[in-house]
Amino acid sequence: MTKILATAQQRGSVNALKKPIELLIREGHEVSVYATGNQVEAAGFGDLNYTKISPKDNHAYTDILGGNQLLLTGLSGVNTSDFYFIKAANELNIKSIAVNDQNLGYRGRFQGIESLPTILVVMTEGCGSTLEQELGPGLSQPLLKNLKVVGWTAFDDYASIRDNFSHKKRDELLRKLKISPSRKIFFHATQNVWIENNPNFLSYERKVTEEVFQQSNNLRISLVVKPHPKEAKNPLLDRDITKDLAKKYGHTYLIPDSCNTKDLIISSNSVTAGKSTCLTEACLLDINTGGILPNCFDKEIEAFPPIAVNAIPYTQYWDGIDKILKEVIFLKDSNHLKDMRRKFSVDGKASQRLVEIVKTIL
Repeated sequence: MTKILATAQQRGSVNALKKPIELLIREGHEVSVYATGNQVEAAGFGDLNYTKISPKDNHAYTDILGGNQLLLTGLSGVNTSDFYFIKAANELNIKSIAVNDQNLGYRGRFQGIESLPTILVVMTEGCGSTLEQELGPGLSQPLLKNLKVVGWTAFDDYASIRDNFSHKKRDELLRKLKISPSRKIFFHATQNVWIENNPNFLSYERKVTEEVFQQSNNLRISLVVKPHPKEAKNPLLDRDITKDLAKKYGHTYLIPDSCNTKDLIISSNSVTAGKSTCLTEACLLDINTGGILPNCFDKEIEAFPPIAVNAIPYTQYWDGIDKILKEVIFLKDSNHLKDMRRKFSVDGKASQRLVEIVKTIL
């Protein structure tokens, strides 16, 4: 039985490790799971038996790691616990596997040879060239020699969701929503919510919603609109902004808890959204997807994986909204968007490929 310490701080890193940890435990390995982030970040480990810790110094990391044969960690960044655990593994001569979850920000993940893992696991072949560009030869060359491409471990479940969703399930869902199953569904996700430390967020999102609704009307497109769940729970809003706008422009409004959003996405012919995880979900579920992100900076939108790898069309301009709507709804050559999505797709086997790497390193 192999003793493995698995740990991650930020939510993206936690998500990337959860499924591989489950598979390793199922195969009989003794995996000790440590969460070092806040409560929301740690919650990404779900029902795994994990311990919440906050190591105070370098000695604490070596003490916790000692006695294990392998470190499996995320790459939450320099000066996070993930970073210090890798350094501790190198000091103890313990092999380490670091799992990346975004193809950007490599300078913020590594700092010196002593911070490099034994093996770096990435999502796509393109990660190698990005890494090389950002880090330069000094740090990139050792990493490239031990680079393994496995895919998106955090999203393995989407393959089964996509493959197991039948026409019958779609028809049942749409009838439940009182929508004709013969209708083409052009789903737009909104998030008109009040965020206390970002007072401009609501006014921005409201403008995005109204522009999308107006441009859809101009193109004679009837949308199906489902708000973010928090839109129904915020006591600071005295009215339902999305519902009011949908009624004004004649689009079909669904209440936030009317159905599972993933089921609605996979029942749709196209999905559009702003700064929403629906962009990631729709791309992974192989639906024509368009990002509506006016006035957003590159670094802000690159946090969304399908945009970071150019897997979906998107706009950063108000006058580009109609172009995105036309592209995801009316494009005659649908294979073009499908080919784009292959840059960010899943086959459900990324976590198992990572487990095979664990076997070879031990």
